[in-house]
Amino acid sequence: MIRIGLLTSGGDCQALNAAMRGVAKGLLNSDQDVELYGFLDGYKGLIYGNYKTLAFSDFSGSFYLLFRNFML
Repeated sequence: MIRIGLLTSGGDCQALNAAMRGVAKGLLNSDQDVELYGFLDGYKGLIYGNYKTLAFSDFSGSFYLLFRNFML
């Protein structure tokens, strides 16, 4: 099993959401057994263990809301 965490510093960056979405969908569609984690509140979430296990459905539909709420 491969475990991967997605984390950003929380600042604005053009196309970051799209890039993270592409990476996540590619990993979750792969033949490998992958667990993907998103850390809430940037580095603070990493330090305090505040994270969410992400599923393929988290990267479909209203993607903006996911990142607005979790600030990966």
